[in-house]
Amino acid sequence: MFIAPENARAVAWGYENGIIDGVGGNMFAPDAPVTREQMAALIMRYAGFAGITLKPVNETSLFADDAYRGLESRRRVRLAEGKYFKR
Repeated sequence: MFIAPENARAVAWGYENGIIDGVGGNMFAPDAPVTREQMAALIMRYAGFAGITLKPVNETSLFADDAYRGLESRRRVRLAEGKYFKR
């Protein structure tokens, strides 16, 4: 993917400092959406780079939409099976 000049320095800095590693094949996708998992990895790598110690969190879920996502996934499976699952 083409990296716009205004993003090139940031991408190069992140790569050189081990914070980002691209999407494979020595390619980067700076305009692609970022998942929670990817953002967590970026934060952890940057914290390590900057010498920041992150405190562990013992919560099983910090996201309010986790329960909804589970229900929505079950509903979609039931619909695919030809069954209806009411919320």
